[in-house]
Order: sequence, then C-alpha cells, then structure tokens
Amino acid sequence: MMHAEERLLDLVGAMEDLKAMRNRVLREIELQEEKGKQRTQKVQAWLDKVVDKDQCTNQLVIDFSRCCVTGCCSINIYSRLNASRKATKLKKEIDELMKEKNQVSVLAKRGPSNPIIDMPTSTTNVGIMIGSNLGIVRDCLADKTFVIIGIYGMGGVGKTTLLKEIKRSIGEWNMGFDYVIYVRASHEHHVEDFRDCIAEQLSLCEPSIETIFKFLKYKNLLLLLDDLWEELDITILGIPDPHDNSVITNLYKHKVVFTTRSKQVCDSMRADKKIKLKCLDQDEGWQLFKENIVMNLEDAPSIEEVAREVANLCGGLPLALIMVGRAMSNQTWLAKWNLMLDQLQGRLFSSLCESMLLYLRSSYDSLAHETLQQCFLCFCLWPKRKLILIEDLIKCWLGFGLIYYFDSISEAYMHGCYIIKVLEEASLVITHDNRTVVEVHEVIHDMAQWIASRAEGDHKAWFVKQNIIFEQLSSEEMETWIQLERVSIINCDMNSLPELQCQCPSLLSLSIQHNQRLEKSTEDLS
Repeated sequence: MMHAEERLLDLVGAMEDLKAMRNRVLREIELQEEKGKQRTQKVQAWLDKVVDKDQCTNQLVIDFSRCCVTGCCSINIYSRLNASRKATKLKKEIDELMKEKNQVSVLAKRGPSNPIIDMPTSTTNVGIMIGSNLGIVRDCLADKTFVIIGIYGMGGVGKTTLLKEIKRSIGEWNMGFDYVIYVRASHEHHVEDFRDCIAEQLSLCEPSIETIFKFLKYKNLLLLLDDLWEELDITILGIPDPHDNSVITNLYKHKVVFTTRSKQVCDSMRADKKIKLKCLDQDEGWQLFKENIVMNLEDAPSIEEVAREVANLCGGLPLALIMVGRAMSNQTWLAKWNLMLDQLQGRLFSSLCESMLLYLRSSYDSLAHETLQQCFLCFCLWPKRKLILIEDLIKCWLGFGLIYYFDSISEAYMHGCYIIKVLEEASLVITHDNRTVVEVHEVIHDMAQWIASRAEGDHKAWFVKQNIIFEQLSSEEMETWIQLERVSIINCDMNSLPELQCQCPSLLSLSIQHNQRLEKSTEDLS
C-alpha cells in the first residue's frame, strides 16, 4: 500500500514507452499505406490493445488522484491498495504488449493497384444530417460547375468526419479520379509541409511546385484539405487551379473539397458550393451517444434517465457526445453519472470538459483583434440557453467601451452588427429571426465562461466563478475581487455579497445567476 505512488509512476512510464512504440509503428504503417499497401488485422488488433491500455491507465490515475484527497479513512486505504494492485496488473499487461509487438513482423500487405488511398470504414454514426451532406458533396463532385467545395461549421460539429467519409466513399462513387490527396492543415500551416505531404502520397522524390504540377497536370485529381484557417493558394502547392478555363483543365478534373470553421475562408477560397454543418437533433445525438457507450443502458433505467440528460447537455455537438460518451463508456455507478451531469451543467469543470474546451478555444484564439475576443467573452454574462437581443448585446458592448470611434448611435449599431457577423463567420454564434437575436451554443457558452474564469494578462479584469465561498477568500483574492471590472457569479450559496473593505471603482458589470438566497447587493458594493 505504501508503494502505490511508485507503482503508479512505473505504470505511467511503461505506458509512455508503449505509446512511443505505437507511434513508430503508425509512422511505418502510414508510409507503407501511402505506397498502396494495407495494414494487417494482426497489427491493427495490437494498436487497438494499446489504445485500450492507455484509457485504462488514464482512468486509474484519475481514480487514484481522487482517493488521495478523501482523507486517511479505511475506505481511502482500501482504494489506494486497490489502485496499487491494478497498477501492477496493468504494468504486466503493458510489458506483454511490448513483447507481442516484436512478433508482429509484417506491418502491411500489398493492397489493390489503386492510386486512391483507402481509409478504414468509420464505426461512428455520422448522423442523418452528415449523411445528407455526404450526398450533397457527391452530387457536387459529379457536377462540372462545382470545382471548389467548402464545408464549414463550429469546432467539433463533424467536418473532419464528413471529409473522411468523402475519402472513404470516393472509390464507390466511380467518378474517375486518378488520385485523391488528403492534407491536414493547421492553425499555422506551412506550405513546405503541405508539399511534402502531397509528394509522399504521390510517391514523388522531389516536393517542388514544378514536380507536383507536372505530375498532376494531366491527371484527374481530388484534393481534400482539412481544417483550413485562412485562404490558401493551392497553386503554390503545385495543384492545378480548378478555376482555370484552359483546354487542359477542361479535359481533366481538378477539384478541391476543404473544411474550415470560418465562412469567410469559404469566400476567400472562391468556393462554388458552401455547406454549413449544424449540430445533430436530440434523437441523432442520443443515438451517437449510445454508440460510444459499452454498457446496455436499457438494463439500468435509472442510469439511462441521467444518461439522456447528459447527452442532451452536449447540445447535439458530435465532439462533446463522443468524448463524454467514451468517458462514461462502461460506468455502471449512478453517482458517476450524476457527477458528469453536474460537470456539464456548469457547476464545475472536469479535466474531460477542459480538454474539449481547449480544442474549441482555437476558434476564439483565431479572432483577429483583442476587442473581438472581449466582445465574445461578454456572452458569459448572459444565462446559458438564452436568446439574446442583438440590441441588448450592442448596448453591453457600448457600455464596456468595446465599440468606440463612432459619430452616431446608428453608426455604433452598424459596427456592433459587423462584430456579430465576424463572430458568426467564426462559428462562435448563431443569429435568428432576421438577425434580431443571437444565440450561443451551450458548449461554446461553457468555453466563454472557462476562458473568462482563467483570464490573465489583458483579460484579468474578468471574473467568472462558480460555487465560490466568499467567507473562504484570502486577503489577496479579496484584493483581486475589488479591482475587477466585469463580474459574473453563478450558483453561489450565499445570502449577500461580502462586506468589502473599500469601494469597487472599476466595476462595469455585475451578473448574478442562480443565487436564490441572495437578498441584497447594492449596499455591499457601496
């Protein structure tokens, strides 16, 4: 029992070594698959086992960290002993997997002589909506008038899933493409990396513009670009311009399908067809959620009831449904489900929620100006799942001084409408009713609160806290509270605000939500 921490550290170290081995195997497989080979079932089974051991290790570390803060009671001692035994068992299984890898000699076998690189069939339900969009893309690819197709939507809505489904299905559609190239972009893409990726998939020795262009000029090509953040001139990659009306391009098909979070990127890329992905409806969301659950929920009606609430709180966002579903995959304890429900209802942030929000935050980070970021953070001052009048939102921005340099109210209003358009194009907000009200997806709203509650530097004037106990604030925390400009207090069980030692001269906004026992506030603020 006394060596539980040491055994856990040994387990984590062994798991890191196993993952490093897995990464080497994956790199070797990818190189061979790009040459037209296919991975064997044996090596795929080994990779699946590595993923399973990684999940078990992470869960054990989380469980152990929780039992360490429950005190030195008998239950805690038993938990530590149990964790120690599990760590020893897992370490042994990981060592066996590393030995098993040495017996996996053939990493890939020769596939059919087809230049299109096949992808494994997705086991994830892409939903009726994405299935419908797959048909739209198929029709566009068959139509000569559509050569560049842009797929856009908020982070985690399923754009990458759709693009992979396109790549998987393209061989079945028999559209005559000689080559299908898949390139994963990034927030800060590098043209040289793109060319290297393209040259590898084409088995070219030199990744230069001239070499790639010469090879593809007389070929039928489909280029799939995933996760574009800004305009990309594909001709500098060596890809023939699909909009070129020369005789050569009329004889050969050169088409591009890309995904992005920004509608503006679709415009700058001159997309002939723009497809916006929306979140799944409640029934589709529940089906996707269940597909990531191992246990049979029908055998546990009490858990199924809470599980439906958990799924609904994911707001139809596939990323959230999949991540939360997998985290609760084999959880048979009702209390764990209620804990997850609390996390998603915003009463606390878990490591799972934070990892998801960190992924989504890139949309916020991509906003060109700090003022736009501050305007977005204002949404956390409104309750979740509430339609906001655009007029009220613009008044808020005016009050905070986020809209300035205007000669009239109408000019300020137009500026506010422009900000909303920028946020909408970044897939951070949704407008309704002829652009009179605006809505923020629940998970994006959580992201705004999460960013604001951790704000530093230029954003340190934000204060968004949940379940705060003012009586337990230190003198340093109280001093910080006094200096704040924008404050949001949520779910705090208190009768009144704290008795402050001085006034709050910088306070611009105080938002208090779900604090039913609060009786007074103005006199506390002086």
